Amino acid sequence: MARKSLSDLLKQEVQAQSQPEVEAEVSAPSPPTPEEPTSSADLARLQAQLDSLKTALAEEKNQGQKLKQQLQQWNDRQQQEKTTQERVKELEQSLKQEQARVKKLRDKVQLVEKLQTELTEEKNLVGKLYGKIQDLEGDLTTTSSRAITTLPRAMPPRYVAPQQPPTRLSDEDIGWFD
Repeated sequence: MARKSLSDLLKQEVQAQSQPEVEAEVSAPSPPTPEEPTSSADLARLQAQLDSLKTALAEEKNQGQKLKQQLQQWNDRQQQEKTTQERVKELEQSLKQEQARVKKLRDKVQLVEKLQTELTEEKNLVGKLYGKIQDLEGDLTTTSSRAITTLPRAMPPRYVAPQQPPTRLSDEDIGWFD
């Protein structure tokens, strides 16, 4: 007898177990039990699971896209809010500058109005003084016309001083002693 390999022995053993005895073959084949699903049922079940997984995946992708869009919208809104806040700060600074400028202009306007009133008062005062001067000049001309007018006299062509006595001083007058 030749020695058989281990794999040959295992094959024989499997064949012996898979071939039921002749008595068992005579009995009618039993219908498949529900515990042992057939390949077509397995295929249908797997196909249904695959379809449900595909739809779930599609829904997840759609939901992911929606979330990405919402995130993008949120980021856009946040950026808009940031730019709006910066613009508000700029406008507030501009407003403060303009308010300071308005205050300066109001002060200048008040000063101009004050100076205008002073100028008007000064003009009125000048007008009054001018009127008084005119009145006084009118009075002066009327009084001078009433006064006797004197005509200038003719002067000799050259003025000659009168003769002076001689101014001889004696030694005594001077204070000399011999």
